[in-house]
Amino acid sequence: MTFSRLKLPYAITHLVPPLVCFLLLTLSFHDSVSDLSSTPLTSTSYATDTVTTTSTLSATSRVGDKNDEDKSNHVVVFFLQISNSTTSQFPRLLSRLYHPECLYIVHFDADIAPEVGKKLVAASNLGNGQAQPRNVRLLPQEAINYRGVSMTLNTLAAMTLALEVSKSWRYFINLSGADYPTVSPTVIRQLLAHAGPPRVFLTRPVPGVARRIYMNRASNFYVDPALAFTKRKGAAYDSGSRNPLTVKLAHRVQYSEAWMIAHRGFCSYATNSANSRRLLISLGYMLSSPEHFFATLLSLSPFKKDHIGTSLRLIKWEWQGQSAGQHPFALDRLYDSSERPASHQLVKVPFLFARKFTRRDSALKDMYDERARLPERVRYVTWHFNAYLGIEKWADRPPVA
Repeated sequence: MTFSRLKLPYAITHLVPPLVCFLLLTLSFHDSVSDLSSTPLTSTSYATDTVTTTSTLSATSRVGDKNDEDKSNHVVVFFLQISNSTTSQFPRLLSRLYHPECLYIVHFDADIAPEVGKKLVAASNLGNGQAQPRNVRLLPQEAINYRGVSMTLNTLAAMTLALEVSKSWRYFINLSGADYPTVSPTVIRQLLAHAGPPRVFLTRPVPGVARRIYMNRASNFYVDPALAFTKRKGAAYDSGSRNPLTVKLAHRVQYSEAWMIAHRGFCSYATNSANSRRLLISLGYMLSSPEHFFATLLSLSPFKKDHIGTSLRLIKWEWQGQSAGQHPFALDRLYDSSERPASHQLVKVPFLFARKFTRRDSALKDMYDERARLPERVRYVTWHFNAYLGIEKWADRPPVA
């Protein structure tokens, strides 16, 4: 029977009630999300560290189950990519990042034994009596080539899992095991919850640099050995064949660091859109694809206007007239705690995170921990965060750190 032949009473009794229920559910969900971002935090109404709720994930749920969805108001997803060289730093990193109302997705490289990964989570001493809380999820282990497309695929896998597990989070933050927070997770959570319209925080390169770097990395076909579904890691293989797409792409390839803070809409676009799949293939046979894929996808997406040109991370590529080269300077090797420690340029920073570190414990990490909750520190970070959003004016003087 076609809709045109339905009698009016039938349409009213069978079609209207489901439509009304759908509209009510939609409005309810909208209200529950919109109240998080109604007003931005200011340098005088900064975040606190009060925690009153806990995660409600079912203890028997599995990824993909209908009851696997976490009903908590996560706001933030932290994705931690842990390599063999950063396992010693992981427990301290997770313990400093942990908040019961955030979601954590962790990937341990394939060359880390599974039992070792579980012990590292347990060693984080998250304070709830569980070896692995339900808001800490482990991705299936796979080989990651940090200069290959497997790094991009691993990030997309984490985004996919986050979208499946929880409908409440708003921002996805990817971190390596060599990163460290400069403020508490409560501050990070509240700043992003009150950021207003959704944003994507991703660095912008110096003009003219992106094209040169892209040509150097994509001139030949490079094959990531991890694409063979092997557990072995290895450098991307240079086939020796020229890549014709390098000069034939109809759009400009962007360049940025691989680290970002991305809103849920962009993550969904990255994991589900046809444009994303096409771009992933076209940039999949080059070196360091994550540093080009996400920035280029953002520039081609409906979310281009959401771009804020910073990753909110302290990264040192230059130090005392010296250039770091391919990898940034290790901050724990630069910091001299005897040199005015509280006002040191590596301590008095307006960012949420710092990278990279090479040791589990260091004087700089201790300084970040010591100052993370100080009101003057939070006011300083809040002011700069709002300046990036255009709420504060850069010409004005920020509060004292």
